[in-house]
Amino acid sequence: MLSQINVGVYNALKLWPETWVKNTAYALGDVVKSTTYNSHAYLCTTAGTSHTTTEPTWSTTNGGTTSDGTVTWTTYNTKTYQIVAPQGSVVPYVTFGCETEVPIGTFADFESISSLTYWVNCFSNKSAADVAEIADEVMTALDSASLTVTGYTSMKCVREFTGSVIYDLDTLIYQVPLRYRIWIDKT
Repeated sequence: MLSQINVGVYNALKLWPETWVKNTAYALGDVVKSTTYNSHAYLCTTAGTSHTTTEPTWSTTNGGTTSDGTVTWTTYNTKTYQIVAPQGSVVPYVTFGCETEVPIGTFADFESISSLTYWVNCFSNKSAADVAEIADEVMTALDSASLTVTGYTSMKCVREFTGSVIYDLDTLIYQVPLRYRIWIDKT
């Protein structure tokens, strides 16, 4: 069941990054996904305007580049949404995970997990405004979202906490922490 909830949260978060749009100005550091999500995100490494009529053929090699009009996109870590970001991950990215006081394998029954707490962290190395925009997109995707899990009629995501922007001087990365309660309707 927890893996199904993880998939539900993951699918809701796939609204970020934004989907690529033709004939659009992109700034250095913008992140997009292809119109047909291919498990990769693309970081704008040369600012410009996307192609006016056709979507590019996206590279699927991490670190590979894609030319698009006057924009150059660099493919990075396929795990844009991940439980733990490995050290050295390219930002921006969003991480999430289940937060419990009980080891996952030891829940006595479904009553024990009628509500779960998930942490979601948004990261950017661009600016406080950029990480706040990412957090806004995540909140739009998750606030009051209904998730589907086999055997349950519905689940509802409720935001419990929104943290302030945090700046880490060692990594030069901005972060916004969020916390969600996922309520499971067992009717």
